[in-house]
Amino acid sequence: LMYISTGIKKRDRIQMIKDLKEQSNYVLVATQVVEAGVDISFSHVYREEAPLDNIIQVMGRLNREGTNPDARLVIYPTDGEPIPYSPLEYQVTQNMIRNVTSSVDIYGILEQYYAEISTRNATNADAAQELQRSIAKMDFEEVWRIVREMAFQEDSRDTVFIPDIEHYDEVRNELLQGINGNNFKKFGDLTASLPVPLDEVGVELFDEQLREQDILLPKREHLDTIYDQHMGLDRWLLE
Repeated sequence: LMYISTGIKKRDRIQMIKDLKEQSNYVLVATQVVEAGVDISFSHVYREEAPLDNIIQVMGRLNREGTNPDARLVIYPTDGEPIPYSPLEYQVTQNMIRNVTSSVDIYGILEQYYAEISTRNATNADAAQELQRSIAKMDFEEVWRIVREMAFQEDSRDTVFIPDIEHYDEVRNELLQGINGNNFKKFGDLTASLPVPLDEVGVELFDEQLREQDILLPKREHLDTIYDQHMGLDRWLLE
């Protein structure tokens, strides 16, 4: 049993996927981070409702060698909340997928799906014009309402550096030096996404000097507090 999401630092995710390729009997619980570009195959996939594009992407992880006649994709309903997807694509898929029973059916409705998305997106052009009119009138309350409703479908997630304890000082020093030179990008494989607002975790758990530069590095003594061995940063979803 394994768990993968963007709350797991990138280096660990890469290693976990490598480990999975050597296993023949496992259950993976994951977000859409394994939907595309991952060369692993499953005998069964259980996925919550999502836009049709995403459903087709995850089908690419199912029975990749075509050797399992019992392979199955099960799409189950959610509470109706579209985040992190666009409400339009999500709702159109909900309406179209009710009677789908096979991959043949899914590909059969794909053209209709894109046609409906294209037609209904014309409505967004009207909203864009409304936004322009509100800006011209300097009606900032109305501008914020439109932007909030149309653009902010998902809260932004903070990126956190999670170094190994034995390399902590090296990473911290290079991050400090890289504030101007931007060379801290070399540690991208140590990053993971924080799924909750920073103040829910506690800013006091992070290095103050780096935090002033919008870089999040847990204090050495709080590495294990911030990052769970199995759940990564997603442990904060359970708090």
